[in-house]
Amino acid sequence: MQKSGFISKAACRGYRPRRLASFNVRQRTRLITRLARDRLVARFVVAPTGYGKTCLAIDYAETMFSWAHVFWINAKSPCFIRDLDDGDIAGECMAADPDVKLVVIEDVPQLDAQRVQQLSREIDALLAHDCEVLVTCVPSCDLAGGLQLDRFRMGAGELLLDDDEIDAARSDEERVRLRSSQIPASHRVPALMWDQMPDAPARFVAAAIREDIPSDLLLVTATVFMLHRGSFEDVARMGPVDRLIAADVLADYPHLGFDFEESCFEAPLLDAEIVAQSLKGELDVLVERSSFSTRVDLACAWADAALPSNHDADRACDMVRVLCPVKDRARWLVQHGRDLVRRGCFYPLHRLAGGLRKGQFDAKDQIRILEALSCRLLGDEDRALRLAKRCAFDSAVRDDARAIGLIMTARFGKGVLHDNALAAIRQWDASMGGRGEGALAWHEALLSAWAKREDGIESLARAWQDLHDRGADDDVLCVIASWLYGLAKGGEAESAAMPASVDPVERYVRSRLAVDDAGSVDFFAASAGLSMEHAHMRGMPFFGGPLSAGALLELRRAETSILCQRRLYEQRLRQERTTSTLWPGDLAATDFVRASGEEPASGRVPLLEVKTFGRFDVTLDGISIEPSRMKRKRSRELLVLLTANWGRDVSIDSIASSMWPKSDLYTARKNFGSAWSQLRRALTLPDGTCPYLVRTRYGCRLNERHAKSDLARLADICRELQLGRIDFDAWLELYNEIDRDFSGEMLPVEVENHLIAKARKDYSVRLVDALTTASTRLVDAGNPQWGIWFARAALSHGPTREDVHVALMRAQIAHGQRTAAMMTYLNCQRVLSDELGIDPSPETKALYESLLES
Repeated sequence: MQKSGFISKAACRGYRPRRLASFNVRQRTRLITRLARDRLVARFVVAPTGYGKTCLAIDYAETMFSWAHVFWINAKSPCFIRDLDDGDIAGECMAADPDVKLVVIEDVPQLDAQRVQQLSREIDALLAHDCEVLVTCVPSCDLAGGLQLDRFRMGAGELLLDDDEIDAARSDEERVRLRSSQIPASHRVPALMWDQMPDAPARFVAAAIREDIPSDLLLVTATVFMLHRGSFEDVARMGPVDRLIAADVLADYPHLGFDFEESCFEAPLLDAEIVAQSLKGELDVLVERSSFSTRVDLACAWADAALPSNHDADRACDMVRVLCPVKDRARWLVQHGRDLVRRGCFYPLHRLAGGLRKGQFDAKDQIRILEALSCRLLGDEDRALRLAKRCAFDSAVRDDARAIGLIMTARFGKGVLHDNALAAIRQWDASMGGRGEGALAWHEALLSAWAKREDGIESLARAWQDLHDRGADDDVLCVIASWLYGLAKGGEAESAAMPASVDPVERYVRSRLAVDDAGSVDFFAASAGLSMEHAHMRGMPFFGGPLSAGALLELRRAETSILCQRRLYEQRLRQERTTSTLWPGDLAATDFVRASGEEPASGRVPLLEVKTFGRFDVTLDGISIEPSRMKRKRSRELLVLLTANWGRDVSIDSIASSMWPKSDLYTARKNFGSAWSQLRRALTLPDGTCPYLVRTRYGCRLNERHAKSDLARLADICRELQLGRIDFDAWLELYNEIDRDFSGEMLPVEVENHLIAKARKDYSVRLVDALTTASTRLVDAGNPQWGIWFARAALSHGPTREDVHVALMRAQIAHGQRTAAMMTYLNCQRVLSDELGIDPSPETKALYESLLES
């Protein structure tokens, strides 16, 4: 039978396979030592994606064999299944290299029983040939290992980072703030601690969801990622799950953070929006295994389970915003709006309510008031007033929404607007006067108290006591207490003479601030407590002495939370203002053309990555764009020009002239329009948007918010080497990155476009400058060996640069390599003479002569 050649091509022959060149491998000596102990049996590294199985195998092959007599078999390839069915993988390895020492079978997929037995036979044949076998797979594919009775299995728990590895990945400030020994196992996943790319959490979640595990356990995984923390009962509430089976299987998934003795879990805190986006494609499967009939019901159940925790209420908002249609979002928000306010969840509430402005649904007035409240607490009083006014004087609006609108209008309105709102409140309060002593609705209690607020502190204190005696809502009593103490901040004389009627208010607020060690105060109680504290700072005496340390700590936490949310809100406002400045509302009547830049309907933009060094490649979220979409030479050329001018607008005329130098400007502009359209089609997302390209009448650019490129990365590396703090570990990674990703030229096949040629030269000069500077800095820092490495790297990119030869000579001299330094000078002399027709400078000659004299 003719062999396919797949196995023979898997021979490494002393070099790391090209497919593995981009892997940033960290030394994990303790794991290599464990693998090396049992070299005579098959070793299986079994863990979910993201635990560093492949990197560990690379580390083992490099450390133990330097890739000599090593085969690296990609089991995900269809060729592996074909050759496994043929039944002679071991024989082909031995035929290709009779001295084979190690065979790595990477990422074994799901196999049927016959293929599992065949793989076990192949492993036995390799072991019989005195060849080591290392197999990697996810837990759901660990079937062949069951037939290897004496195998060594390294599970996911052993691949978690230890304390030293965690400390190495954290700053000094992070180490002081939290000791590594206090970090739970679920947070020690290598992909989440070591991978600093922005899309690392999204890739980790997507891989966990894509793993072929039973659908009921998939529901468990999805629920844990969504909730972040909770009890096993929270998981069981989503759908039927066998506790014993789950405990056995989930032991291989420590990132889910299950503690079955305590019946709880705590997974890594991943962005809820990222998790929700990753789960969208699996919702139908999850619904089938859940206790719910629709996707919306399941999403709302996740949100309801997250809501009781003060710290996870924002996750609930994000889940609903991403997974639910407009009407269901509105229904959930109306149902839980007060709970969100109680938990101080204002910025997520604002995002959720703000996204409903244009939808068609009921209870718009309640949504509007919730948005107004969130804007008020986020510090945007003008917007809060605009929203409140729309509800305050509309008789068709529900009473509760109208009442809040009137109070906010009376609070922030000026002149006639304030007077009208106050008159409406007094009229409403008067109409409630004949209802007797029964309890008022919460919004009516607030209206009655605000009417009394205008009469001063004593009147409001009496109103508070009356409402308390009539069984008013606790949240309402806290709000009124905050109003009362707000009045006390009006002046020193008034603050110092607080009436005795405030004493029961203070006792009540203190009781609401009393929490146990595991609890926390809600926003209404915190608001009253903060107002009381601020009044005390202005001179108001405490009737019961200062607040306890625990209560003060909770108040500071609440205050800090609001400040952080305000900062997020302000950042979002600045982004919106920038967008509105770039794209005014009357664009159709201007000379600007908005070719793209719009956000996709899903809200999340896949990351565009452009690679120009070595092989030109364009990917979206790590998946290469189909070659047919980028087959046009001009669209590729245009994308490279935009990438080379990262973060800057480029003149359309200059681009057009460089791409069509022989055409007149009018023709070149028309051709540019065609190339722009082709590139836009190539980068258009499935929902029809293209957020990556931005074009005005005279210029265009790449939207760097949604893209990254190797050119931008190279600029960052150069800046770090020239201006950053010398960090030997970090600089070693930078050196390896340069050697791996920037050893060639930028787009070497493009020789006609003068702008690309100029960019190629500029980036080459920038890289050589950075490497040369780094070499000099390392020598000055007392590390001449590394200085030699960086200088040689600079020499490989700039062989005719005299300053690079000088840097290498100085590093060699500092390292005691006098002969090598003299050889470097002679090589410099020859290169300058042959390539440039000049001699070395007097300073370089003087350095050489100093070597001869010493």
